Amino acid sequence: MIVVLTSIGCGATDAQGERPDHTLVTAAVPDRSIAATLANKGGPLFSSFDALGEPVLGALLTLRALVDQRTKLKARVHVTLVLPAGVALVEGVQEQWLEPSGQAVARELIFVVRIDVPPTEDAMLLVDVRADGFGYHAEHPYRFGRQNSLPLAPPRTGRELRVGAKRLGRSIPLLPKYRSPEVGDH
Repeated sequence: MIVVLTSIGCGATDAQGERPDHTLVTAAVPDRSIAATLANKGGPLFSSFDALGEPVLGALLTLRALVDQRTKLKARVHVTLVLPAGVALVEGVQEQWLEPSGQAVARELIFVVRIDVPPTEDAMLLVDVRADGFGYHAEHPYRFGRQNSLPLAPPRTGRELRVGAKRLGRSIPLLPKYRSPEVGDH
């Protein structure tokens, strides 16, 4: 498990380089239950975005972003919250830079929004880092309770797949069949 220690206003700056008082930054202390969960998410940086509660028209909703820096990155992390029409930011900083800490650290950013009109678009958290030999970009949508719009899986119309004695079913062709023109074809 990770025990989260929260302090207000340290380690984050907004787009103008100022440190807002309402930015929450957390330091992670290892604990076995959450550490085991995070161990499955490889890479030097991990980010996520969720809501603490259910979206209700006219009410406040707390959105939480986690930026887990798992190595001693020497690059600033750019975090941007993009809100759809009808949703207003009440607390938090919409665009900010998380400064390098010189150590592995997990930061939790809290955004409080008010939903004035039922959103037809997603809120989007953008996390971006650029460094020598390393880059990270993530776009995390929050759908305000709407159904996911992922497309249906394509039909399995390819040949039967087998690995040893195990049958895996029909394959999904990724490209249309292409026939190379033969010499003499017109």
